[in-house]
Amino acid sequence: MPNLFDYATKELSQDAVICWLIAWSQTNTDDKHNRMLRKLGTTFVDKLLAKHVKTLSWKDVQRLECSEKAEIYQQETVVIDRKRHSMDVLACISDKDARHVLLIEDKIDGDGDVDQLNRYYEILTTGRKTKSGQTKTTQLGLVPKDQVQAIYLDTGNHSSANTQRIEQCTEFKVFSRNDFLEVLETYQGDHPVVKDFQSRLQRWEHETTSFPKWTRDEDRKYWPWSAWQGLYLHLERKIDVVGWGYIPRGDFLGLWWHYVNFASPKAKHLYLQLEVKPRNPSYQKLCFKIEAGKNTDNDQKRKIRDECLEAVLEIGEPRVARPRHLGMGKTMTVAVWAGDWLEFSDEGSLDIEGTVANLNQAQEIVDVASLRL
Repeated sequence: MPNLFDYATKELSQDAVICWLIAWSQTNTDDKHNRMLRKLGTTFVDKLLAKHVKTLSWKDVQRLECSEKAEIYQQETVVIDRKRHSMDVLACISDKDARHVLLIEDKIDGDGDVDQLNRYYEILTTGRKTKSGQTKTTQLGLVPKDQVQAIYLDTGNHSSANTQRIEQCTEFKVFSRNDFLEVLETYQGDHPVVKDFQSRLQRWEHETTSFPKWTRDEDRKYWPWSAWQGLYLHLERKIDVVGWGYIPRGDFLGLWWHYVNFASPKAKHLYLQLEVKPRNPSYQKLCFKIEAGKNTDNDQKRKIRDECLEAVLEIGEPRVARPRHLGMGKTMTVAVWAGDWLEFSDEGSLDIEGTVANLNQAQEIVDVASLRL
């Protein structure tokens, strides 16, 4: 069946769903189907507030007084303010005890910009400085920090490192696709917008967790991007991953880990990196890489690169090979895993533990090689 969100794929469409659900949380109606939507809306808001350990007494929700000039959408006691100061969604709900201002940054996929998130929070709580030195505020005014519940809502796949960075460096809490699915699974109605949105997220989750079904003999060009992300998410629980994500410069999905420092000032680290171009079976590499020192010139880079290559090959052969091309830059690939770093069972199914064993062996090669440099 056609799905609306196969065509409405942009973040603006997801913004609309978020606002729509929040608006339903305060739509009073006697209609059975609409009551189900209201319940879904209140469940959604409750789940958002729970990220900040906040609760709302829905029977005591009070009307929020706003300026008559506020160019916002107001439905009974919920104020929804979209795209003011480039913020995705602002929603304000108050009960007899407190006012809650939801500041929501909405993503479908991609990493959060810490500076941007902090700027949005500052605009809401202290105002935005104009070129003339004046302070410009939102229609909600300067909101006390204890009333702001900042949410980074991302229905895509993201690394644990990204989640930790956002929650440690900003006032935002991460609301994931699984969080959203938990809310949608409580819905007992049949509204097509809800069902299509839920189906879209479920399909994304199913693709993400499909990698254990990979087999040796199937055509890898049909392995979707999200399945590779699912594998990376799984590897985060098996090895000490520093981070992973899309690398625009090389147009690949990378995962990097196991940084070993050098005593030599000519280079900073020897480390490991997976580089995968989904739907391109010829580009699925496990690389041994080096990061050059800050003030290292090209002659020094070439020398330390060649020394690393020699050490890694000496320790790692026959599992390690010389790359087709030795580059020159801040980071350089000095060697690659020979053959397939993915391991498969005798029956042809993906062997996760065997794959992790290959990655651990690569770590051991890095450890020993670094001692010879």
